[in-house]
Amino acid sequence: MNLLPDRFSRWIAESRRWRLILLVGGLGLLGLMMTLVLRVDGRWLPAEVRRLQQEEAYLSSTVDRDVLYEPQDPLRAGFHTRYQDSADAKEWVIVDLGKPFALDRIVLAPTCIRDSNNRLVTGYGLPRHVRIEASDTEDFASPRLLAERQLNASETTGRYPIQFVSHGRRGRFIRVTLSELADKDGQYFASLGELIVISGNRNVAQWRPLKTSSSIETDMRWSVEFLVDEFSILSAPQIATPSSTDGYLVRDTLTLPHEIVVDLGQTYDIDELRLYPAQPKSEPFTPGWGFPARFRVEVSQTADFADPTVLLGFEGFDLRHWTDRPLIIPVGTRPFFTRNQPLFAAAPSESIPEMPVDPVPARFVKVYVSGSDSRLSPPVIALAELQVFAGTENVALGKSVSASETSERWSSSALVDGFNSRWKLIPDYDWLVRIKRRQFDEEALQKIRGELGDTYSQLWRRLAAGGGAAILVIIGSLTWGMTSERSRTKRETKRLRDRIASDLHDDIGSNLGTIRLISQTILMNPNCDDELRQDINEIAKIATETSDSMRDILWLIKPTTMNLDEFVGRLRQTANRMLGHCQLQVDVTENIPAMEVSVAWRRNVFLCYKELLHNLQKHGYPEHVSIWIEYRAPRFQIVITDDGRKFHPATVHRGEGLANIEKRMREIGGHIRFVQQDRRVATLQTKIS
Repeated sequence: MNLLPDRFSRWIAESRRWRLILLVGGLGLLGLMMTLVLRVDGRWLPAEVRRLQQEEAYLSSTVDRDVLYEPQDPLRAGFHTRYQDSADAKEWVIVDLGKPFALDRIVLAPTCIRDSNNRLVTGYGLPRHVRIEASDTEDFASPRLLAERQLNASETTGRYPIQFVSHGRRGRFIRVTLSELADKDGQYFASLGELIVISGNRNVAQWRPLKTSSSIETDMRWSVEFLVDEFSILSAPQIATPSSTDGYLVRDTLTLPHEIVVDLGQTYDIDELRLYPAQPKSEPFTPGWGFPARFRVEVSQTADFADPTVLLGFEGFDLRHWTDRPLIIPVGTRPFFTRNQPLFAAAPSESIPEMPVDPVPARFVKVYVSGSDSRLSPPVIALAELQVFAGTENVALGKSVSASETSERWSSSALVDGFNSRWKLIPDYDWLVRIKRRQFDEEALQKIRGELGDTYSQLWRRLAAGGGAAILVIIGSLTWGMTSERSRTKRETKRLRDRIASDLHDDIGSNLGTIRLISQTILMNPNCDDELRQDINEIAKIATETSDSMRDILWLIKPTTMNLDEFVGRLRQTANRMLGHCQLQVDVTENIPAMEVSVAWRRNVFLCYKELLHNLQKHGYPEHVSIWIEYRAPRFQIVITDDGRKFHPATVHRGEGLANIEKRMREIGGHIRFVQQDRRVATLQTKIS
């Protein structure tokens, strides 16, 4: 059974053996070279590339499906120390949490500001060394070290928050000491975007009182209070699980005020509320779409709100919460919150209600809306999610909510389904852990891509080197094969010419010799009449001339090498044979070298020379002929002078013989020239290369 295609089988059958040897040898050599160039340090480069590609694909998919994270452009930049004269100066910040907490994680969010080209710059003013301590007293008489370290290269870029795990150790006061300050034109300082202290699933440092060694206070950009103001590079705690709902919606705002009531099912000590703005896909460029402009948040232990406790009231002025960040209402920090929140500071004092300080026990939560988003026409009221934290638990998740407008993506239950309008919300602690894991994955992905790029470069360099070497070897083999083929053809041609010459000499030469002998025998017969004798003489003459011509041809196709001096000797011999009836003088320069002349050159020159002598003998009838043979490198010249019948060069009959002479001389780069003076002169001139 023939397993090869018919066309390939025919090619093999018709190919010469050396081609098959080259093909098999070339393929084997190529495979060997690829084996050598693609195996490095005991590993295969293609396999290494595949391994790195698989790791890159895995890490890419992990990063994409993990927590959503991209540094945000915060409304307020954060905290900025005064400038110092030395980088060794130390700056510190102390936050009072109000009471001791079990501390799970301390987070420092870098700053994120816009430069003069309106580009976001992260990590501005980030120091290189951080020390974090906890204490139960404000004077830190007995501090407990929570963490201390030199920030690594990836942390100082400021893309990710810097996290310190505190393993549940307790403390009320947290002191952060910053050293190895940042340099700006020879002045040294430190800046931070946000200080986050995680206890359970809540940031217990939010809007808490602060003390600092120094601070620059500028409107809406730098302030020590902005270190705990919720605004930082961190976004809402969400992961890449799409939301199927947009939230809670009321379009009929003519019925204002409107009440949103959540029944928690039982009484909880409420610590914090979060209101997430809606982000419907139909309004991607309207942050805080439909967020209430005027509202009040109340809690109560009864459904009729007979004894309400007001947690927050924005009824005396419009709150323009035009952002996608949640509005966080920490109940226990209320006095500080009301004193430092810029919106409250601008509001009339009578519009700010008395608010609680400690966690409030309640079962029902009401959002009393009296004003809608003034940007929208017609106006609407919309919220994506409402969270109520008692301790570390969101106790509003999945609870009963008063009716709202219902559509495919809007409903009452969507307000407490654990999703905002885009993604799933997760607890703060899990969110920070996932951000840290994403940071590790991104750094690993970056490293893998660097290794992959280096491996690609190495692979292509080796493939190019191996392929180039293989191509050179194959070209060399083909050249060798072609040269061998030409040599073989040349040898076969030489053997063929030898055989033809031998056959001519043995067969035709023998026959011509026999003719001459028979002619001589007949001529010796006395009874031979004159007319027959004349014919026999002519036959003998033709046989002799044919025999001479045949010997000349045999000499010309003789495959052996011939030198120029040997060739000149043959010219002299030929002239003596053909012009023996004249007074002949042949002169040759003394400097004829023993250089080899090619078969084509000597054949063309000799046949031209012989044709000239033949014509001279046949048509010129000379009595004196002189031949001058000269070689002056690279020119070779034959000058034939005779005193035969005169002619005019312009009227020379250009028969077949003269045309052949001119053609042969052109083939070897020469020419022929005739001159008639007192004697006739024919000159053959060519070059020997």
